[in-house]
Amino acid sequence: MRPVLTSALLLIGLMPLFASGQWHWLDKSGRPVFSDLPPPPGISDAQIIKRPERSPEVNAPSPSDPQAVANPSQTRPAPSGASLEAAVKQKRAEEERQQARQNAQDAARVAAAKAENCNRARRSLAILNSGSRLKTMNEQGESVFMDDAARRAEQSRIEEVIRSDC
Repeated sequence: MRPVLTSALLLIGLMPLFASGQWHWLDKSGRPVFSDLPPPPGISDAQIIKRPERSPEVNAPSPSDPQAVANPSQTRPAPSGASLEAAVKQKRAEEERQQARQNAQDAARVAAAKAENCNRARRSLAILNSGSRLKTMNEQGESVFMDDAARRAEQSRIEEVIRSDC
């Protein structure tokens, strides 16, 4: 019996959370009005204090107004050409900003890769110039020591990488 009572009290306590679509506006005489329906067409946006999170259009016809339901074009203003054009321009500007951000990120990624290649090439050149004996793999997969000709060829290849990336 106790779990049933607890569940019932919990559901009663949570009921206000399920109430949605609450409008709050001031009528023509300045009195506050609370409703689950949108305000009538005569109420301006400045008079609306609170809209529900997912609100229908402000000037949507109410079911109690048969003339507004029959002719909805009178209650809903059509978007003007200037506002539509402004919205298109704003969207294009946002797309251009997004593209510029993407280009900047790509350029930063390329610069980071070049810097890493430069660091690796400088370390490799330092190892080659150290004079220690280095091993490399030949075509058969065997480990062999680098001779002077191979060392010079590798050194010139690394210097070319340093010239291009550093």
